[in-house]
Amino acid sequence: MIVPSTLVLLAVVFGQPSSRPADSVPDLADPYVDGSYGVSIQPPKGWTLVRQQQPESHGITVLRLVDRVSTSRVQEMILKRTSTTKAMPIAEMLDRVAGSLELEFSGVKVLSQQVQTIAGKPGAVLAATFTSEGVSQLRLQGIIELRPQQYYVLLYNGPAELRDKSEPLFNRVLNSIRLLGEELDEAGTAAASAAGIKWMSNITADDLVKAARPEEFLEVKIDGESVGVVIIQQGAHAWRDHPGVRIEERGWTFDKNGQVRRLQSSMFLSGDLRDERWKTSVSTLIPAEGDKPERLENAWEEGVREADILLSNQTYQLSEPPHENPSLRLPKTYVPRVISRLLPRLIGDPSKPARYVFTSFDHQKVGLTLRIVELKGPSEVPEGAGPDKVYRIDEREGVAEPSSLYVDDTGRLLFMQSGKLTMRPAPREELEKRFADRIDASEAAMARLEKQYQESQDRFMKSRPPPAKKKPDATDKKPPKPAP
Repeated sequence: MIVPSTLVLLAVVFGQPSSRPADSVPDLADPYVDGSYGVSIQPPKGWTLVRQQQPESHGITVLRLVDRVSTSRVQEMILKRTSTTKAMPIAEMLDRVAGSLELEFSGVKVLSQQVQTIAGKPGAVLAATFTSEGVSQLRLQGIIELRPQQYYVLLYNGPAELRDKSEPLFNRVLNSIRLLGEELDEAGTAAASAAGIKWMSNITADDLVKAARPEEFLEVKIDGESVGVVIIQQGAHAWRDHPGVRIEERGWTFDKNGQVRRLQSSMFLSGDLRDERWKTSVSTLIPAEGDKPERLENAWEEGVREADILLSNQTYQLSEPPHENPSLRLPKTYVPRVISRLLPRLIGDPSKPARYVFTSFDHQKVGLTLRIVELKGPSEVPEGAGPDKVYRIDEREGVAEPSSLYVDDTGRLLFMQSGKLTMRPAPREELEKRFADRIDASEAAMARLEKQYQESQDRFMKSRPPPAKKKPDATDKKPPKPAP
């Protein structure tokens, strides 16, 4: 929400291949945090994160971690939140898990099972092998009792011959799990949701236009080191004859390893808040390494909303078409992207502490997430002097650590911090001097690789034989016209 989502998009590597040697054990990546479910976990470096959450009969799949070990075989870890119909000691829960495994598969051999503390909670770990389609498989399972009848479960499934490496890796990932605190207070959340609905209902078309700023230049830093720039343009715009406001964001970040990420985002909201559209792409230029040539990865997200119905799609591979999601009916707490970006200048008096709860659409989870905005009142700008009047606004997903914005009394951004990443306004001339040549070079390389990819696709399509014509049969006949 607001500006942090821009930073998050610039920081994430979508579907990036692993660069580790095939016979090495990967290190763990930075924590993945799901604030809605209050859990943090460190995936193995190089593994693909599948964030789409799948409801199940007794819980939900929160996250899948996938690694391809050959052209036809994968190993994966699955983080679930689940429940039981009655409370039971963790040892009994472990015995039931082992028993259910024997009912589900053939050739089950329990290698070990033990009760232990995990993430400061009662827990248990199971290791077993079984046979599936004639192949020996390894099952590792960690259980964390969040509270009676409520559990987090981490499952590993993969080839049994990889046990010497996969079991130590699984244990490291399991021990990286952190619980982020207690559940949100239901009464407080309901009150903050009502406050958010009331606040949005008072926003007018004139408010949106007045809140838009023509152009902003922001410097991006990671761990205090300048790594890129974001350019934001806002203003009145019409789409499908609906007047409103459009926000366009362009950004580039440059990693030490030579990777370049380019963000391109456009979002529109009509003045009556009923019509919304956004398109976002993140292109990653990956330099040549060893026998691997220079290549380009691309992520794409798109959404269109009319009233409370949202249509969306996304893809995180250049070679894959966008996946169309089912239409989604949105709650009254849903906050449009344009309002999220303009919130500091729409909020009114930032000196008065307040708390709002909204829901926003997350493409990678293919669902809604809970967003909490807290006006913290007067503050000071970190890492440098600011005007006399500075105010802080925190934004977070559920119980996750917040991103903090520091604004003046007009809502103008002075400084933003989200974990290791920060942004602050900087003179255009200074940023052009520092990044213009690198931007031009990366744009040329991306254009060249995009052209090569398109030419390759065109050749592939031309080389494919035309589809065989189907002989007509009785089922191909057109239905008769209805009688007048």
